[in-house]
Amino acid sequence: MSSNNGKEVSVEDSPESKFLVEENVDLTKSCLWSILERYYETVSIDAWRKNQVPSFITSNTRLACGYARLIHNFIMDQNPTGTLSRKVYIVEIGGGHGRFTFFLLRALERYSTVWKDLGYYDVPFKYIFTDASDASFSFLTRESSALIPYIQKGWLEFACFNGNSSEPSDIKFGLSKQETIPSESSIVLVCNYVLDSLLTDAIAISKDKVISKATVSVYSSQVEEDLTHPSIADRMTLSWSWKEILDEDFSLNSIHSENRISNTFDKVEKIQETEYLTVKEKLLIKYFQFDYSLYNVVKSYLDLDREMSFVLPLGAIKMLRRFYQHSAGNICVLIGDKGYPDDTEFISIKPPHIAVHGCMSFMVNLDAIKKYFCDLGGSYLATRYKDTFQITCILGGKKSLFPRVVASFIDSQEDLAPDNLLNIQRGFEQLSSNPSSLSHGLKPYLGVLRYSLHDPFILWVLRNGILANIGDLNIRQREDIILDLRSVYQNIYPLEINIDVFDLLAQICLKGGFVNDAIFYYNESLRCCPEMIHPSTYVNLAKCYQSQRNWKKAFHFCNEALKLDPNYPPALEFNSEYLNSSKRLNYIIVGCYSSWIFTDVIPTIQFDAMYNCIGVIPSKSTIENAKKAFDHLQAIFSCNQENEVFSSSPPKFFLEEIAENSSLADAIADVFYGNPQIEAVVLDVPPDLLKPCMSVIWEFNKHVMTRSPTARDVASASEILSTKPPRSLWFDYAPFKFETALLQVFNIIKQHGRLYAINCKYDIPSETPIKSDGYKNDELIARLIHSLSAIYIAIDGTLDWVFCPSTDNDHDKKTLFCGWSSPLWSQADPGKKNRTLSEKNPMKPSSKKSDEIHCTISTEFVTWDKTFIQFDFHCDNSTLSLRKEGPIWILLIRTSKGRYESKIQCVGLQTANERFRKLCKDYNPEHYNIKDSIGFSAWWDAIIKSKQSPIYFSYQ
Repeated sequence: MSSNNGKEVSVEDSPESKFLVEENVDLTKSCLWSILERYYETVSIDAWRKNQVPSFITSNTRLACGYARLIHNFIMDQNPTGTLSRKVYIVEIGGGHGRFTFFLLRALERYSTVWKDLGYYDVPFKYIFTDASDASFSFLTRESSALIPYIQKGWLEFACFNGNSSEPSDIKFGLSKQETIPSESSIVLVCNYVLDSLLTDAIAISKDKVISKATVSVYSSQVEEDLTHPSIADRMTLSWSWKEILDEDFSLNSIHSENRISNTFDKVEKIQETEYLTVKEKLLIKYFQFDYSLYNVVKSYLDLDREMSFVLPLGAIKMLRRFYQHSAGNICVLIGDKGYPDDTEFISIKPPHIAVHGCMSFMVNLDAIKKYFCDLGGSYLATRYKDTFQITCILGGKKSLFPRVVASFIDSQEDLAPDNLLNIQRGFEQLSSNPSSLSHGLKPYLGVLRYSLHDPFILWVLRNGILANIGDLNIRQREDIILDLRSVYQNIYPLEINIDVFDLLAQICLKGGFVNDAIFYYNESLRCCPEMIHPSTYVNLAKCYQSQRNWKKAFHFCNEALKLDPNYPPALEFNSEYLNSSKRLNYIIVGCYSSWIFTDVIPTIQFDAMYNCIGVIPSKSTIENAKKAFDHLQAIFSCNQENEVFSSSPPKFFLEEIAENSSLADAIADVFYGNPQIEAVVLDVPPDLLKPCMSVIWEFNKHVMTRSPTARDVASASEILSTKPPRSLWFDYAPFKFETALLQVFNIIKQHGRLYAINCKYDIPSETPIKSDGYKNDELIARLIHSLSAIYIAIDGTLDWVFCPSTDNDHDKKTLFCGWSSPLWSQADPGKKNRTLSEKNPMKPSSKKSDEIHCTISTEFVTWDKTFIQFDFHCDNSTLSLRKEGPIWILLIRTSKGRYESKIQCVGLQTANERFRKLCKDYNPEHYNIKDSIGFSAWWDAIIKSKQSPIYFSYQ
């Protein structure tokens, strides 16, 4: 990229220190034009692919939709009778990279639904993409080009056209390149960022009305062997001077070669008309080749009677006039460029402004173009703000001939100029560079993306903010974001070699949990951006397929990543962690006594290829439950071709072992004898079966995972642990221990004053074949302890006392009351510490302490569709609610000033799964921590003993 990208060419103040490329040459004959032409011939499409030439300001979806609206209305103005009597030729001058062509065709395609209703039997336009050379055509028509559908439909043609020298009749298109634009055809000319690179002159008018032309000297910081090499633009500086226009400087025969603009009038006739003009006016007529309209433009500046200089876009005026004549005035010119909208900036004599952006460009004198066509009998429309970038619409006749175009321009005038979008984009770029500014939720980012009409580059600019907030989605937003991402996808035109929007879409989908969409976009990245393929794309695809248990494809894409880079760490780690058979944990499920297996274990283990289920062992009372688990695991195995990747066998249902043995423990022993490859057990049995089952598991030195709590009381837990062999691991699967959402709540509560009360509601699914009161009691107590562990983490507290009243008459509900000490109490102002509890938070028994946090926890059996867990933390200044529904944590904060809602994915279950597997495979008895196993189970003892009377129990 040019080091001077987007900056003005410097004026040379020390010419003696530089290499002289060219000295005091008329601007219109300078080597600058050869340098410019050679740049685009040599660099071609790479000028934009490498971001050397700006493209977003003139090639964005919002501007394309504005142009399409004007073109659609121009088509209707040219066909007012409701039949397609005049097909419109849309000619894009200097189309270059083709991105705007794609955006504009997509925008025009939206109107195809009304063409038939308007009486158009065919596509009402032919789009002709032109450029000075055909160097970029192979890129634009390659197999993966986004333009291919429009080429195949016959909408789009390609032709060479040099804006400085070609005639409209030189445009040849079609298969044989023999088709031309018929004379008097209706034409839309699209000129985005092209007029500033066509032949330009500069004129100065002194105070005494002496008219001069610009001459330029070109210098370089090094010796130049090739005086028109494109790279000179990177190194050049310029020196300007003004040379008075004199009659002896040129003759009628030399005018064309000097100014490169042909005479459009009969020279003899016009010479006769000049006999009444002053000498200075005759001189101007000669200089402008007897083009009276151009003369009138310059004379209007003379009439301002002030010192000034200005540029004259001679190449642009010549080209536009030739199309104007070819169309017989049936023309609409759409110009998007940086320039001067009026003459108010021409107030002194100064060098022309030349910007370098890979090569160079001038400011366009749009005021001169507008005055020129008004002199011909045409008219114009223009955006009203004097931003750097201007949108100008030139019409080949009076506005009354183009009523729909005029109405459309007036209606969309504020939206046409893309500067607003550019400024918003730059503002968000600055915000994204500061990580602390990203946590404003998703809505501001989606608002800008939608305002841009889903421009892919805008998504790229907003990527950090969207990725930081994509987890904060409710159900409606999840549907909306999918629609937004698909709209962006449809607008993607791969161009820059360092921007892969397909990959970005995939990242957003993957982080948002839209795995199928992520797979689609990653594959599109591989198809459309082969030069940007990175091992990370293959690794991410492997992870997507791993989450779907499609191990064959996961294995394939991981290998593809390693082919690109055999030492790529994420690929090596993924292969070792998820595709290495030696690290697979062979396990069995025993019992299936509770909903724990179905709600916590299977939903996460099923997505981990490193868990290999050998089979399911039911107890005599849980055969129906166990069969459901077995059928589910077997279906997963058969659907995902695990045997092709890991050479494993499908799970078994060990029903015979149960029938042949008097106890579940004996059945487990028989299974161990027959399947020595078993390494671990997921144990879910009634409390009275826990000890005998654990004994036989440890007798065979197997690892075991049980639900929390691990024992009915401290004494029982201690007795079981005393039999645990050093080589076995007992893992207490309490998912709340691993939930980062609970850790976050502590820091959030600190911002809202003293925490004085907590309410927890934990509903349990009731659909289970086991209907005994003992089962229900076990389930209710287990959920109570889950709640205690969650509160312990959320408030960093100490449990002071608990009370669990007897519920002998109601086995579907349990309520627990407790008191906590926490630093979240002591942070309040002293004057607020005597606050009494509201009626919403009645406490049954209580301690005599005045600085404790009172808590009520209630559990109940409900239907599956109503299950949830919710914690309400009541503070001095607000109420914070943390609610878990399925895999989502929802945080709701209500204050006197309003409400705030946020959502994040639950990670506790998956984290716990991975921890258990890794501990089993890498287990070191010396590093075993008993707290990892028994954890919060000691609270069970306190709950049982407090049934009849409250006790104080401190857990340090």
